[in-house]
Amino acid sequence: MRRLMGALALGVVAVVTGATGAGASPTVRTFTIHATGAGVGGGLGLRTSGYAKGTVSVNTATNQVCYRISDKGLGTIQAAHIHAGKAGVDGSVVVTLNIKKFNAKATRPTCVKVSAPIARALFKSPSLFYFNLHTVAFPSGAVRAQL
Repeated sequence: MRRLMGALALGVVAVVTGATGAGASPTVRTFTIHATGAGVGGGLGLRTSGYAKGTVSVNTATNQVCYRISDKGLGTIQAAHIHAGKAGVDGSVVVTLNIKKFNAKATRPTCVKVSAPIARALFKSPSLFYFNLHTVAFPSGAVRAQL
């Protein structure tokens, strides 16, 4: 019984950490994005009723950020980024996303290369970063979601 419990405990640890073998560490972390106007500061108190949703994955082995994002009701999108900044704090752009690749029907994610330090920071401390989408009507940011 003790061996069985020990084996089950090891199995749970492997699933939770994403480990794939002895001593292996996870290299990919995926975040679900549901960005709304509620998290955006400024804009004279105006908020959009549109949204963006999808996934953002960080791979520390390949130093890539991969994403599948779709939007609704936002009008003309000008830019999309991942910024440094905890909830309620605006920050600098750390990853620029290709807005031409936003598509709800995409079968494969779009990936962009990032530096190793940025990949590691996104992986280890996602709450210190946020997804932000900019539109013609809201050039400083229409919707936002913390990773």
